[in-house]
Amino acid sequence: MTRRRRSTGRWGRRVVAGAAVMAATVATAARPAALRAQVEPPDSLPDVAPAWEAGLVLAMALPTGAFATYVDVGGGFGLHAARFLDEGRRVAIRLDMGWTVYGHETIRVPLSPTMPFVDVEVTTDNGIGSFTLGPQIVLRRGMISPWVRAAVGVSDFATTTSVNGTGSEQPFASTTNFDDATLALVTGGGLRIALSKDNPHPLVLDLGAVHVWHGETEYLRKGGISADAGGNVRLDTIRSRTNLFAVHLGITLGLR
Repeated sequence: MTRRRRSTGRWGRRVVAGAAVMAATVATAARPAALRAQVEPPDSLPDVAPAWEAGLVLAMALPTGAFATYVDVGGGFGLHAARFLDEGRRVAIRLDMGWTVYGHETIRVPLSPTMPFVDVEVTTDNGIGSFTLGPQIVLRRGMISPWVRAAVGVSDFATTTSVNGTGSEQPFASTTNFDDATLALVTGGGLRIALSKDNPHPLVLDLGAVHVWHGETEYLRKGGISADAGGNVRLDTIRSRTNLFAVHLGITLGLR
């Protein structure tokens, strides 16, 4: 009995000694990290992402539904600005303005019947000017960050005609032939890919796609303006829903 008690005592002392050594090792390893955390200056901590952003996008517009039966694929550009509302820089209010051309044609005609030897170029553009505002949410911050957004605003479907000389890029006359404004509802998402790191004005590559819902709109398509022999202008307007799907590629700059 006495030997068994001595054997148990030796085993217990070994366990206690081993635990003490392990505790001392862990404490020794943890002490430098704790000391570094205490003395690390605030300036060495990561900077918070900028509260403001501004960007430029190039977009391709794909008409859907009834709109697709009357017009082809369009293209354009847009500008946007966003103000983040939280410290994590995930929730923002975003303003978008854009211009999309869905019809374009240029014809060369005499300046007037009395001057048939002077030609001019008459260019007609069918476009959509848009102005929308709504929330944007960055789902996860990192080198690649997914985002979603929604917005409400106004789209103006306008057809304009301009005239310039064959040797000049600047028009000397222009007019708006027809326009109609309608409500616009936007939802979409995409990816933000960081192009710079540890920069006070970070650059981000913005890839995205949105769907835009419009109510019934009256608009002109390519070839919708004509004139008879007496010079009277005829506008062949169309009325339909004008929904579209837009994909874009852009650059976003962080602003302090």
